[in-house]
Amino acid sequence: MSARRLCEGAVTTERERSGSEQRRADSAATVDNEVHGSVTGAVVQAGSIHHVSVVAPAPAPPSDEKLRLLATASWNQWTAAANERRLLHPAPLPIRWRRSTAPVAGPESAATYPRFDPLPGLTAVGSGEPRAGAQDALHRIYGGLPSGRLLLIGKPGSGKSTAAILLLLDALRYRAQATPDEQARIPVPVLFTLHGWHPGRGESVTDWMAGKLAETYPMFRGRAGRHAATGLLAAGRVAGFLDGLDEIPESVRPGVLEALADAPFRLVLLTRTAEAVAAAGHRPLAGAVAVELRPVHPTDAATYLRQPLVHPPPAPWQTICDHLAGVAEHRRPASALSEALTTPLALSLLRDVYDPADPVDELLDTARFPTAAAIATHLLDHAITAAYTPRPGHPTPRYSVTTAHRTLRYLATRLTEQHTSDLAWWHIPTWTPHRSRLITSAVATVFTNELIFGLGIGLAVGLELGLAIGFVFGLAPVFVASTAKHARGVPVMPRRIAPLTYRSASQNLVFGLASGLSGGLLAGLSAGLVSGLSAGLAAGLSVGLAAGLAGVALRGLVSHTELEESPLGPANVWRHDRNAGLVFVPVLALVVGLLAALTVRLVPGLASGLTSKLSVVLPVVLLVGLGTTLMVKRAGTAASAPGSAAIDTAAALVQLAIRHKIPLRLIAFLEDARSRNLLRTVGPVYQFRHATLQDRLAQPTREVPSRIQAGPSPGENALR
Repeated sequence: MSARRLCEGAVTTERERSGSEQRRADSAATVDNEVHGSVTGAVVQAGSIHHVSVVAPAPAPPSDEKLRLLATASWNQWTAAANERRLLHPAPLPIRWRRSTAPVAGPESAATYPRFDPLPGLTAVGSGEPRAGAQDALHRIYGGLPSGRLLLIGKPGSGKSTAAILLLLDALRYRAQATPDEQARIPVPVLFTLHGWHPGRGESVTDWMAGKLAETYPMFRGRAGRHAATGLLAAGRVAGFLDGLDEIPESVRPGVLEALADAPFRLVLLTRTAEAVAAAGHRPLAGAVAVELRPVHPTDAATYLRQPLVHPPPAPWQTICDHLAGVAEHRRPASALSEALTTPLALSLLRDVYDPADPVDELLDTARFPTAAAIATHLLDHAITAAYTPRPGHPTPRYSVTTAHRTLRYLATRLTEQHTSDLAWWHIPTWTPHRSRLITSAVATVFTNELIFGLGIGLAVGLELGLAIGFVFGLAPVFVASTAKHARGVPVMPRRIAPLTYRSASQNLVFGLASGLSGGLLAGLSAGLVSGLSAGLAAGLSVGLAAGLAGVALRGLVSHTELEESPLGPANVWRHDRNAGLVFVPVLALVVGLLAALTVRLVPGLASGLTSKLSVVLPVVLLVGLGTTLMVKRAGTAASAPGSAAIDTAAALVQLAIRHKIPLRLIAFLEDARSRNLLRTVGPVYQFRHATLQDRLAQPTREVPSRIQAGPSPGENALR
């Protein structure tokens, strides 16, 4: 059995299977042309080449420019995700849906109130149409529903996330092909999970969505960016695809549905059917139309299973396909296997667990697999084993099957306990006890300050005095951190190095000068103890001015977080934060050393004078540290100092590796698991590729399943 890749059931429509590749290329070119402004080139149509020149339009208003950037970022993000999950090729499963009869929404007449105009080129959807359809019809409902509220439901593994991603890409493609005037009336769709939003605490859906946009996309950073995001949401120019209603606490779900009813933008809400029924029993999503994903037809399942095989397929696979064809044609009654293979999840697991040479027809053995649930459990139990089993001609996996099972089981348990599917590596320190986290943070902070201030100042005034000042200065952020949010369970956010620009420098100028001059004033008091108050203050303010200007550059250098137009993956976010710390610490130490040397030159005899009055100098240094730390904290940067997220996470991983025997280099393990399609990435976070896999792993520990062994084929007897 090979260590094949685990993927979610790839789905599309019959429409996309004929000509979809050309339309995707056209759409990607359209989006790309939007980014570059003007294009001059050749267009191939019907075998002939036409030379065209597209002239860049006049500068767009700021809001239109932000929407353009958002559309590009969303397209890049979710196209990459779709390719990674193999949703676009090869020969994916078709999406089939129908109007849900489950009690998850109000009467259909409530959805016909004209709150939103249909998108340009589409017509309004009435209460009775359509009742069922495929992917193209799903986009017509999304764009033509007067209420703008679409509820996409299904059982676990039915492909809800897949359908949502493909619908989002259809919506972006539709917008990219529209005229500029039409684009102004077509919202840009974005997809977020509902984790972290608690409307009962007074945060509206618009404010929460604006925060998610600011957190995820750089064009909405800062106060002005968030204000722009709020305005675009209020104007309905951004559409929200929201996943994970079934992954937030049950007590919060009714409030979420009630708050979503007030959203001034189009909504697509994804959830499992059972959880949707329970939440709607308190209060349904007003005006919503609920569509439910239909089970995979046996004919579609057989076609999907044949795609990666030779023709004709190996005998065991041919037996399976013939069995499914017989069920589809009603020549055979439904079986445990045909019932198990009605979801994209089960089909993708089957294809990944069994190699073409493996006895896949053993699944027809009703003595071993009497029910569909038994087959599903068998596939899930072997998914990790299949991924980490060595294969001839391929590199030996870096991790054993036992290590992979133990680590993924631990991660699944922690995520399930926290009611989330998002694994953000910078949240890992919150998995360790509060006391150990605080001690680790204190040691790292003092050590870093010793490197920066101890060595920097020590080169100018003496190593002993420098180390003393560095130690005392380092106590200030430790004291402030003991009451900071991240010490109470809120994670430190990662940072990245960004080029210093005129805009970032001007934004940081006030902060840099204020903090530099304040610190210089207090430092001048210390110098005044040696050379007189007037000389000390003059020197302190001079040095403070220089420190403020240096601070502008340093703060601007790391003021941006991890994302560009296309959000970075988790491993890149880790590397950016680590590199930011590795660059920032020595650069800051050099700046401190130069400023200390300048101070010593301005105030002769300062070094010897400070050494003789340590009992007075060190309290002043502590006061300077507290003042500077509080100012930085007020500016919102104390909890995200460059490299601090990576340092905190590395320290936490040492504890977790000792306590739970997970790999010390967890990021490398997560990337390896992603390459084997056990995990996936959405922006800067990891997720289990299927929520069902996470649920299965989070159950009580059991023995690691051994690999599937070839044996006598039961298929022939099963078909008699």
